[in-house]
Amino acid sequence: MEGISPGAERLLQRLRTQSVFEQDGRYRDFDWPESLPADGYWLSPELLSVYGTEIAASMDEVTLQALSRAESIAFYSANVHGIRDLLLGVVERIYTPGFEDVSENLAHFVSEENHHMWFFAEFCLRYGPAIYDTRKLAFGRESDADVLAFLTFAQILIFEEIGHFYNQRMMADERLPEIVRRINRRHYRDEARHIQLGRHLVARLYGRMLERCAAEKVRSVLDSIRRYVRFTLESFYDTTAYRAAALEEPLRLRGELLRHPARRRHHREVTAPLARFFESTLEVQIHDDAIF
Repeated sequence: MEGISPGAERLLQRLRTQSVFEQDGRYRDFDWPESLPADGYWLSPELLSVYGTEIAASMDEVTLQALSRAESIAFYSANVHGIRDLLLGVVERIYTPGFEDVSENLAHFVSEENHHMWFFAEFCLRYGPAIYDTRKLAFGRESDADVLAFLTFAQILIFEEIGHFYNQRMMADERLPEIVRRINRRHYRDEARHIQLGRHLVARLYGRMLERCAAEKVRSVLDSIRRYVRFTLESFYDTTAYRAAALEEPLRLRGELLRHPARRRHHREVTAPLARFFESTLEVQIHDDAIF
């Protein structure tokens, strides 16, 4: 990319150095237990999709624990699918015109995300019934290269920032099995670097899009970004997990939870750092009334 500042170059070099330091023993970091307890929590109770509602208050501890195990598998499954899909857009841009100065960072990013996909999938296949299927959000066909680049890295940033909230809470939660804390701790460390890189790229690509695209086009792109924020949050209300936990009427339950004021407050908390970045750096509002 043209016109990189000395400060940006220092940031990129620091992130590259940290990635190299972290890579040794990456696949040896995990001591996979033969099995996990059939009771207890695999996802922090405060992160359950029912938390803070009268629905949760009506559930006994056994049901809440069963839901936590199912929603844990759903969370890691969503990461497997999300990482795979979003990596495609990064790989297309490594060592291409306009991305020369960040290509080494992106190469580290791809390597680290491949590792994340592996340990999330490993967890699901070892301790769950399978990797759950997930829905995809189709944005429609887009031919403008500047728009595509911005959408790619904005989606990655949104996905990572929301997941970061969950990682930070689970990595230190002693109610969870050690392997769960270890996975979330490892992911949190890597994602802290990825978020810094992502914010840098999103700001630069947004500036380029503003220069080269009509205002109407930019508004349409930002509407797509808001839909992606909403879609990512809605993915935490997984009917497959509700069925696995033997909850009744999963579709009705999902709709009720998505409309619940307590869950809308949770959505605002989860996205607070992301919203501050978009509003302070890009002067863009990412919340909408559908889910906040």
